[in-house]
Amino acid sequence: MEITEATDNHIPEILEIWKEFMDFHKDIDPRFARSENGHLNFEKHLTDVIGSEDAQALVVLDKSHVVGYSIAETGKDPPVFERQNYGE
Repeated sequence: MEITEATDNHIPEILEIWKEFMDFHKDIDPRFARSENGHLNFEKHLTDVIGSEDAQALVVLDKSHVVGYSIAETGKDPPVFERQNYGE
């Protein structure tokens, strides 16, 4: 297995893993229920992450097949908080 940066070519396989993950967790917590266009919005988010300097998407490859992924992002809260920068 290999861990590498995600590319646009990985997006279709990441989307399938994301759908499975959301569908599994919606029975545990309803907030994970996917909206009708949820996968399209997540695809747009992935594209943004892959092209961002403030985020990174990694994939786990078994041969050339995506078997896992992670997304790390930084962001800013509004100035109502003492600490505005955060990571997730």
